[in-house]
Amino acid sequence: AAGSSRRRKRSKSKSKSTPTSPPTPTSPPTPTSPQQSPKPVKVPATTGSGTTKAKATPAPGWRNSDASKDYAFTEAHQKVLASQSSEERKQDRAEFDKAAQKRLNVLLKAEKKGKLTGDEPKELARLLALAGRIGAAQTALKRKDVEDVLKAAGYTVPEWYGQIRQGTFLNLTLRVHEALMERLIQAESALVADPKVNPDQLKPAELGVKLEMDHSTSDLRRPKAATGGSNLSMHTFGLAVDLNYNGNPFLGNAGRLAPDVVKRATSLVHGDSVDLLKPIGGPKEAYATLTSASQALQTYLSYRQLGNRDEFEDKVSKHTQLKGEPGDAAGWLKQIEKDGKALAKSADFRKHDPAEKGFIHFSEAFVLALTGAGLYWGGTYPKAKDIMHFDLRQGVGATVDKKRREHDDNT
Repeated sequence: AAGSSRRRKRSKSKSKSTPTSPPTPTSPPTPTSPQQSPKPVKVPATTGSGTTKAKATPAPGWRNSDASKDYAFTEAHQKVLASQSSEERKQDRAEFDKAAQKRLNVLLKAEKKGKLTGDEPKELARLLALAGRIGAAQTALKRKDVEDVLKAAGYTVPEWYGQIRQGTFLNLTLRVHEALMERLIQAESALVADPKVNPDQLKPAELGVKLEMDHSTSDLRRPKAATGGSNLSMHTFGLAVDLNYNGNPFLGNAGRLAPDVVKRATSLVHGDSVDLLKPIGGPKEAYATLTSASQALQTYLSYRQLGNRDEFEDKVSKHTQLKGEPGDAAGWLKQIEKDGKALAKSADFRKHDPAEKGFIHFSEAFVLALTGAGLYWGGTYPKAKDIMHFDLRQGVGATVDKKRREHDDNT
């Protein structure tokens, strides 16, 4: 499920970098398939004893991609946390507020142009030191959070991240935990074997091209909170993937703006308003609702074009006005124009394909193959809908998910 430098292809699409971000020290980066893929050799279950598990042989097309060093809570991290109290770290964060971050960016630009004057070099040095302390502390704290969550789940960091695998899913290169890899293989096998999805019996990579898997993906991420949440993301543990990010936004994560526009669009176009911040059912029902709402939004925004005015006039004349909606055609046109401009600037669409193209770009068969393999789809979230997101909340995924939710972050 939620920031991101999102246009970076293939991975890290949701780790946002903004002009106000402080510089930080560098840190290491139920199956329905009729056809089963060869099973990878299983890794023995952990006892939580700290004993490193034996290396497993990945499934065909996948390889070991040990990430232990990138997530280990080291002696260096321990020293960073020991150098300050929790209260001192809190004071640093309070001091480095938005105004201080903005000031740092101004000074950095001035330094680059050689225009620092007076005491500005000292001010810049102080702010850089402050940002550095905060960055180093946050890196260490998140590593400790990861260690604590995995310990509660019965794993050590080397055990868990020694099971990270890299391979391809429908022509997409992904880096995930072995448990998620197995579910992706099941979903891929189901799609390849489905005569309706793959009548030409294409190979997985070729089918991925046909299904328009566009490489705007996110998989294993550095330790950070989930988008729109406070607990560590499932991506941190290699248990989640975001697929086709460009065309499948996280609707409602940034507030009510986009969902409210969708409510107006579905009300006018279909005569039945849909609130995407409420539950809309399981995968099949949610897919149908989201697809219908996406089409309604496209139609709604198209009414700004003269060619669609006859249809628009007909919709308005037959529409039963709801509370807060315009009462006539002129009012609706004004509202639609306002909504179109607002969506273009909104956080929900700004880094994605424009709202005029809709907001779901998966086939029903694709979604059902993934959910049929046991993955949880963000399109079924009870509130904001993270349409790009799939994660594993079964088996070891359920254990880690439970412990990450129960964990109180180190501060």
